[in-house]
Amino acid sequence: MKFRALIISLIFLWSMGVTSNVMGQKNFLLSIPEENVYSFNPAYAGLEASLDITAWGREQWSGIPGRPSTQSIVMHAPVYVFNGGAGLRI
Repeated sequence: MKFRALIISLIFLWSMGVTSNVMGQKNFLLSIPEENVYSFNPAYAGLEASLDITAWGREQWSGIPGRPSTQSIVMHAPVYVFNGGAGLRI
């Protein structure tokens, strides 16, 4: 009886280890919210009192051909004529 419980426990722990390793990538936008607030909330455009330009890039799995990479350029500034802001994300 103890042997059977041990085998079931080992199979359970092994299956948990296998399934937890399947999720290897993070959503790129959720990785750096403090650096790029405009990407999360476009209503943030114009809240700063000056032009704000941010550029960043990220590469995953370095050294492997065909690895995923992400680049972004974000600009936003206040538009006082409209009492709001404008922004651009590439």
